[in-house]
Order: sequence, then C-alpha cells, then structure tokens
Amino acid sequence: MKQFSVQTIDDRFRHSERISHICNWESDLEFNFWYYASSNTENLLGIPVDQLLGEFPIYLNYIHPDDRDRVTGVYDSVTVSQQKYEVEYRFQRPDGRTIILHEYGEPILNSAGTVLGFRGTSQDITQLRHAQEEAQRNLERFNLAEKIAAMSHWETDADFLQQTYVSDNTESLYGVSTEDMCGPFSTFTSAIHPDDQGRVLALYDSVRAEPRPYHHEFRYYPANGPMIYVSESGTPIWDDDDVVIGYRGTTQDISDLTLATLKLEKSDAYAKVIIETAIDGIITINDKGLVETVNSAAVKMFGYGADEIIGSNINLLMPPQDAERHDGYIANYLRTGEAKIIGLGRDVVGQRKNGEEFPMHLSISQVLFGDKRLFAGIVRDISERITREQELSEALIQATESSRAKSEFLSSMSHELRTPLNAIIGFSSAITAELFGPIGNIKYTEYTADINASGSHLLKLINDILDVSAIESGLQKTNEEKIDVYLTTESILRLVQPRADDGRITLSSKIDENFPCLFADERRFKQILLNLLSNAVKFTPEGGAVDLSGEQEEDGAITLRISDTGIGMDSKEIAKAMLMFGQVDSGLNRKHEGTGLGLPLTKGLIEMHGGHLEIDSTPGKGTTAIVRFPTTRTC
Repeated sequence: MKQFSVQTIDDRFRHSERISHICNWESDLEFNFWYYASSNTENLLGIPVDQLLGEFPIYLNYIHPDDRDRVTGVYDSVTVSQQKYEVEYRFQRPDGRTIILHEYGEPILNSAGTVLGFRGTSQDITQLRHAQEEAQRNLERFNLAEKIAAMSHWETDADFLQQTYVSDNTESLYGVSTEDMCGPFSTFTSAIHPDDQGRVLALYDSVRAEPRPYHHEFRYYPANGPMIYVSESGTPIWDDDDVVIGYRGTTQDISDLTLATLKLEKSDAYAKVIIETAIDGIITINDKGLVETVNSAAVKMFGYGADEIIGSNINLLMPPQDAERHDGYIANYLRTGEAKIIGLGRDVVGQRKNGEEFPMHLSISQVLFGDKRLFAGIVRDISERITREQELSEALIQATESSRAKSEFLSSMSHELRTPLNAIIGFSSAITAELFGPIGNIKYTEYTADINASGSHLLKLINDILDVSAIESGLQKTNEEKIDVYLTTESILRLVQPRADDGRITLSSKIDENFPCLFADERRFKQILLNLLSNAVKFTPEGGAVDLSGEQEEDGAITLRISDTGIGMDSKEIAKAMLMFGQVDSGLNRKHEGTGLGLPLTKGLIEMHGGHLEIDSTPGKGTTAIVRFPTTRTC
C-alpha cells in the first residue's frame, strides 16, 4: 500500500510537470555541471536527460545566440551573490523549434547554511508570450483603428446625464481631454451645431423613454478646430434583471466621407455633362454583356434610340461575324484573366441600325463598383481616318513609283549626257593645247580653258547625280578585286595634297604598308576616300589639320577614320548633310561650293560594300568620318 502511494505521488509529479510545461533541475554553484534533470526535461527541451547531465556548457549551446551572453551573465552574477534568480530566454531545440523558457533558480543549502549549488525549474512560456504579444498587437490595432477611423468609444448613464467612459482617441477627435469629457453629458452636447442640437437632444430623450439601439449624424464644433460631421451609434447596456443601466457606443468623424460625397455628387453632375457632350461614344456593359448606360454620341453613331440599346446585348452593335465571338471574350476573361480586348485599344468593325458596317476604334476597361463588375467602352468612328490613310498610302505608292522611274530615267541617261560633255571637254582641250596651230588671240585660249574647266565640273556633277540615282535604283554595278589599302590611300592623298597646301592645312596618314588589304571596287573605294578627304579639307580653316587613320577590329572588320579640325556640325546639321542635296551652309552667301551629293553618294557606295558610315562632329571642334567595312571584306 505504501509503495502504491509513492508511485502515485511520483506519477502525479510527472503529470504536473507535463501539463505545466516544466522541468526541474539541479546544478553546482558555478553552473559547470548538471547533477539532476527531471523526467519531463526531454519532452520540454528535446534533449535526452543523459546528454544534459554533466558539463553545463552543453546546455548553453542550445540557448539562442542573441540571448546567450545575457543568460551567462545572470549565472555569473548569482554565482557570486548566491541569491535566487529569474531569467527568460529563447531556447533552440535540436528539432529546430525555438521556444521561450522562463527559468527560476535558488541556492541549495546544507544544514550549516553553506550554498552547495542551485536547483530550479524551467518552464516553456512560448504560448503565453505569444498570447501576450498578440494581445498587445490587438490593442495597438484597436487604438490604430480608432485613430485611422477618427472614432472614439464612450459610455453614459441611463439618463444621458453623465458620461462615464471615453476612449483615448476622444481628445484628438473633440479637442477635449478624456478627463474633462468624463462628467456632465452637457460637456459633449453643448458643442453640437445649433441647427442640429434640438434634433439630437430629442433623440436622446426618445431612447431614454424607449430604450433601443440608435444611429444619427450631426455637425459638431471641436475645441481645437473647425466644424466636423459626426456619425454616432449607441445601444443600451442591460443588467441581469433586464434593466437599462446605461448606454455605450461610438462616435466617428465622417467629415471626409461627407465632404467627398458632396463633392462626388457635384462631380457626378459634371461627369454626366461631359459624357453627354463627348464626341466619342461611351457605353458600359455588365459581366453578362448587357448594356447598362450609353451616351448621346453612341446613340447618334449607331442610329438606335437609347431605350433600344440599354438592356440589350452589346452584340446588337456588331456585325454577325464579330457578335458570335464577343460573349466568348468576356467569359474567357472572367475565367482566366487573359485580356483579348479588355484593357487594350484596337480597331474593330461596328454596325449601325440600318445594317451599315463602319470602322471604329474601341477601348475597353474594367470598372469595379463594390462586388459589381462593369466594362466601359469608348468607341470612335474612324471612317474618315481610314479614308485619309488609304489616300496617303496610295499617294506614297505613286511617289515611290515616280521616284523609281526618275532614278531609272537618270541612270539610263548616262550615255546621252556624258557623250556630248566628253566631246566638249575633248575639243576644248585640243583648242587650248593648239594642236592644229595657234589660235591667234589670247582671249580665245582663256575662254577654251574656262569651257574645259566648266565642262569637267559639270561632268563630275552629272556623274555624282547618275551614281546616286544608280544606287537608288539598284543598278549600280561593282567590279570587286583585292585592293592594297596603303597604296590606294597614298595615291588619293597625293590628289588632295595640292588643295590642302593652298589652304595651309596639314594632311597626314597613319596607314602603313602592313595594313590589311580590302576586297572591293577600287574605283568606288577611291571615290569614297576622295569625297571624305576633300570634304575634310574644304571645311577646315587655314592652319588646321586633316588626318587619315585605320585599324583592324577584333572581329576582323576594317575601320578607317578621316578626322579634321574644321568648323564641325551639330546633330541637326549632320542629319541635313546626309540627305540628298542637303547642304549645311546653303545660303546665297555660302562659303563652300557643292551640290550636297558628296556624303549621300559616299554613304551609298559604302553600303554597297556592306559597310557603314558614321559622322561624329562638334561645332567649332571638327569632324570625324568613320567608315567600317565588314569582316567579309578583309583579305
């Protein structure tokens, strides 16, 4: 019987440990060893007792790193003071779960009063702390909700004579402290707007005589600001004997809502005017495709009366081939959220009441009013726009054909134009050289020289025009071969050098004998270099410099650069210079002659070889023309 009693007490002890989430332990004075741990220790800490008994640092390793120094500091302190202690910390169980422990310890004394060690309890208070934190958060949420909602809570006696309780937010709402507001109810009612005061007091008298929940709205003058709109709700407080012992309720500042409602009503009136006077048709439909509203422009556009459209399926305004698909668009959007027409603007076909189909631009957006989903569509008749676009397209086709015909004509005129000019140049050269005897008058010699120079200049201009036309029409032919870039550039530099000398311009080249060769049309390649170098010299003032350089890129492409210290151009001038017949200095008093074909022709010749021309220029600082030939041109 005695053994049964001991086992029962032991069972009760273990049971109380389990339901209390507690374990008991004993350690030495310096917290170096655990001598004892109760059976619930493993259940609480997740560590077998035989692993904990022994060196205390094993236990310390499971204390959360952020709490470990604080806890060991407590142990160090009580080792010296030999007093009881309490400490709370986070404990990381081997299974990865973190719990919060409350530890209580007190010294173990022998009969002589000497401290032998410490014994104590560790309790899992995780749920308690989480509940406390949640309660604190709920309180903070409640206070924040009151503040955000501009609301206060209150209680009064049964006769509305004394205000017995007001919440903390009352002062911010009414400008009166909670202490001053608790007391005579008249402190509150005296600040009600005079035009509303009689109605409000009459309501209090009514619910005093006939207890019931109530709600009303009125205007109020806070002590700390302008008038506000207030919404108040109250309900009786009943005791166990069904006797009303007071009222409790809420008051809320609804100024923003009230003013917004007034503003909305005003803007709604404006919106109706705008919608009705809009040029575009505006239609709203519900999620079943039925029309709910339609403005005057849409009525006029489709030729139906408003009463014929409202309540009908939107398919009414579509040709049959589109109407069959429309309901599927909305159903698919509601099911998947995939927008085929919603949220996107697109050109579609509409159908008027008389059956006439017409092009229109449709924009649809989704609008939510609470739980109700509407789709608003803006439609615009684009018949005139489509007609204009078609006219422009036809005009463009005609212009393109005319341009192509012009280019082909100019290209085909090559022989007819060049033959007489060559004759003029040849005969004038023979006369100037007096091949068949002296002319007899020096003036004739001068005139024939002028004829020869003018004819040569005219031939060059005609050649440029014909070359550009041939490139445009795709009739330009190339005779491609391997070119020694060094020798070619040297020959071009010799041609440009006299003009550079006349302008006192330094002309230099950094291309040497080891420069890679190029596979291209040699005559066209020379023409490219001659045009770019001539331009650089022409637009560089006296004392300036023009430099030719080149390199082979990592990918094998060849790049040539013609840089000068000339007048330069801004971005608009560069764009103009690249246009056919475009000249940056194009006034009647311009300083530099030319037709404006040099750069466009050069660009065309470079692109014939698969290359690219880039102009980098700054006004007053000079220009760099960059010519890039692709890897396929390198040999």
